Amino acid sequence: MGRLIVFFTLITFNFSIAQINEVAKEIKRIQFQLPDTIMGWERDGNLRLNFNQAFYENWQSGESNTIELNAHISHDFNYQKNKIIWDNKLLFDYGLSKINGYDIRKTQDKLEINSVIGGKSANRWSYSFFVNLQTPVSNTYNYDKDLKRDNRTAGFLAPLYMAAGPGIMWRKDANLHLNIAPVTAKSVYINGWVNRFNTQLDRFENNNEREIYGVLPGEQFRHKLGFYSSAYMKLDLMKNVKMENRLSIYSNFLEEPENIDFDYTMNLILKINDLLSTSIVIQTRYDDKEYEGLQLRETFGIGLNFKI
Repeated sequence: MGRLIVFFTLITFNFSIAQINEVAKEIKRIQFQLPDTIMGWERDGNLRLNFNQAFYENWQSGESNTIELNAHISHDFNYQKNKIIWDNKLLFDYGLSKINGYDIRKTQDKLEINSVIGGKSANRWSYSFFVNLQTPVSNTYNYDKDLKRDNRTAGFLAPLYMAAGPGIMWRKDANLHLNIAPVTAKSVYINGWVNRFNTQLDRFENNNEREIYGVLPGEQFRHKLGFYSSAYMKLDLMKNVKMENRLSIYSNFLEEPENIDFDYTMNLILKINDLLSTSIVIQTRYDDKEYEGLQLRETFGIGLNFKI
């Protein structure tokens, strides 16, 4: 009987792999009918789907079956002609997790648009002006305290982070550049209601009752003026191993300039073949108006890659 079960398990497994390969081949045939280069513009886009799964049965050291799915989209639209450089990048990260005994939970959610335009002055330096927008796209909840999900803690345009300012840019190529904006206007906008759990009162409070994301109670905007800098570096560590690094820092001149906000993301991609890869993502950020402490996330998984 045991051999029969193993036999059917192997058949089912091989059938599933074959089906996944067929589906992947069909998806890979989908191509956007946009040229990669046209009239000074260059585009490059990738979609990566990462899967993580853990299964336990009668495991004495503890068991918590989990399934995670993370989607990452990165798309560049860059223009370079004569002395004009215009780099545009769209980033979208979204993650869901299903833990045995719990409902589906969101683990990652960020849409970011970054645009830098520059006019060459000398060597690789340019005068520049940048715009950066960041927001979640769906509602987030405190899953431990809000079982009914009636009190969102974030959502689309809640918050919306906006930053813009003039500066100087050093750019070797699309894979290595630095932008320094010494006088940057930065704003936070909250669309609608968001909430925070007050442990002392044992209840949720909304943004009409308390300060959330640095926005004062009853208001929708918070404005700042300060120093901003961002850097991007992508390199090949070895054959089929690439690493992306993104860093941004900000210091508010108007309030507590010694508290420097930063956001650093490292993405290590190990290519298996044209379709499959393994990736490790480490992100750490600090913003005392968002959370009074260091935030850290790490994901590891195998995934499918598609050029878009």
